[in-house]
Amino acid sequence: ADLRSRGSLLLVLDNLEGIRDAGTALNSLLEQLPHATALATSQLPVRGAHERRLQLDRLDERDALALLSRCAARLDVPLADDRGCLELVELLDGLPLGIELAAGRLRLFRPAELVRRLRESTTVLQDHARTDRQQSLGAALEWTLGLLDPEAAEVFRRLGVFAGPVELEDIEAVAGA
Repeated sequence: ADLRSRGSLLLVLDNLEGIRDAGTALNSLLEQLPHATALATSQLPVRGAHERRLQLDRLDERDALALLSRCAARLDVPLADDRGCLELVELLDGLPLGIELAAGRLRLFRPAELVRRLRESTTVLQDHARTDRQQSLGAALEWTLGLLDPEAAEVFRRLGVFAGPVELEDIEAVAGA
């Protein structure tokens, strides 16, 4: 069918950071489809002609608990509304991937026990049924680092010594000028 003759069209594109020159290809496609709009996810700018970027942040407490509850329900895991769930989403810093992985472990551990184990090691959060980069928090981090040029990846690694807000002078001391 000729898409140019149709009405409005929404293209949903995920993980464009993995496609070289995605912005150029997307620009070309959207020029050919004037009634189309694209919604794309990418960890890197796509550099499209009309690109508008929305930086997604961690989930707030309410949304993180709701995600944990939905994921647990999908897995038929009864989830009591207790302090352990709140500790779990706080420990995972509201990261959706971490929360989804944790929900899968709630078949084995009560939330408080999972929190205790996570404080020892995040390796308890693994799901080999997922794509390589989403099997664990470590795999997601390594994949993301692979998107950076070597110099930027080294700066990122050095900044890992900080656990919270930091002053520019401290960043310069660790990362170099």
